[in-house]
Amino acid sequence: MVTGILWGLWHVPLTLQGYGYPSHPVGGTLVFLVYALLFATILTFVRLRAGSVIAPAILHGTADATMLLTLALVRGGTDLTTGWGSLSCLAVLAVVDAAIAVAVARSSRPT
Repeated sequence: MVTGILWGLWHVPLTLQGYGYPSHPVGGTLVFLVYALLFATILTFVRLRAGSVIAPAILHGTADATMLLTLALVRGGTDLTTGWGSLSCLAVLAVVDAAIAVAVARSSRPT
């Protein structure tokens, strides 16, 4: 949570200027804050499983590098509803976070 909050706040000045969300800078900033929290969970999981910061760094870089592909392949909607870091992305990240939580809970049960 702390990592996600700090990561999200780090980006607030850019998102408020319209970076990533040119049509909705304030709404986009709120969406990005939630995105940062949800994606930080995945990055933390990868960090703990890999035992290194290299794996989450590669994941973060890959996510950033493929962002334009998601926008190129999706038509319609707005910067808040389609593409990486959008409301649709939040839904996917929430499902992945839930799956991680279930997997971690199952693996920590005594047998």
